[in-house]
Amino acid sequence: MQSIQKIYMLKLRYPFGISRDTVTEIPTVLFRLGNHGQGEGSPVRYKKQKAEDIVTVLEDLARDVTEDNISDIPFHEKRARAKYPQHSAALCAFNIALWDAWGRREKKQLYELVNLPKPSIKSTYTVSLADNNIMEERAREVAHLPLLKIKLGRTHELDIDIMRRIRAVAPNAVLRVDANAGWTYDIAKKIIPELADIGVEFIEQPLAIGNIVETKKLHETMPLPIVVDEDVQDLASLDAVRGCVAGINIKLMKTGGLCEALRILKYARKEGWKVMVGCMVETRLALGAASHLAGAVDAMDVDGHMLTANDPFPPGSLREFSAELPLGNGPGVGLPLIDF
Repeated sequence: MQSIQKIYMLKLRYPFGISRDTVTEIPTVLFRLGNHGQGEGSPVRYKKQKAEDIVTVLEDLARDVTEDNISDIPFHEKRARAKYPQHSAALCAFNIALWDAWGRREKKQLYELVNLPKPSIKSTYTVSLADNNIMEERAREVAHLPLLKIKLGRTHELDIDIMRRIRAVAPNAVLRVDANAGWTYDIAKKIIPELADIGVEFIEQPLAIGNIVETKKLHETMPLPIVVDEDVQDLASLDAVRGCVAGINIKLMKTGGLCEALRILKYARKEGWKVMVGCMVETRLALGAASHLAGAVDAMDVDGHMLTANDPFPPGSLREFSAELPLGNGPGVGLPLIDF
């Protein structure tokens, strides 16, 4: 089937920092299957994925899609995963486009297609890592929002200082912390009780990827729930963290799309885990697809439209901050087909 795949450079509203790096722009790949459906692949940077490779994979996968088989999502997912198992963001774009096409054909939104409750919860807003004075100012700007996610992952002194300052300027917000694998075990075990005293709800990915032994110690001894992100990529990665965490963060760009995300969600519920749905820096297309899971999870972190300045999908990047999910009103993902 004829397809379009385009690298689109997302400009950040503010420099976006985590424990690993800081960026001012990030490429994403927009994808169209004929006039049937559209998807998005945002490279997972810590997995060394590149936008150019996503384009190449999507060009190849689209060749075997026809008018007759476009609705056979299990068939296409199986062949795509077998051929490109390491290209999760490309698989995600392909998978979203197929779901979007099916939803348009059935005139239903994605959550209806998979029999999930209607999305209703709010999204967090991320205060990214920066100088503490800058972080305090960013928090003050969004203090009216109900849910704030604070990027940490430095020294104990720097991180506890900014959290106390943010609590002071946003006294009514629920605070969540994401260390992006930036802490050592010694820092984590010292700072987490203090974060509990500040009123933090949970801690995301406190330790280095793969450090499950010490993550389990934190889970068993600390006063706050431990949620992992980078340690959970797909269904196959879940067994390693059984009994070691309180929750997981599902991201479509890691899972390779909605099919695997739904399998992970089912597994997580059997384990009794808290489930969060997150995002990379993405447009409303991928954010909207992820938002259709909101009725079945505990927390949403789909704030890319608040972090960027040039989202191409209507109504574009938000100028005024809002915790409402970035959901469209149409069938499928909910957005109109646009010219890339």
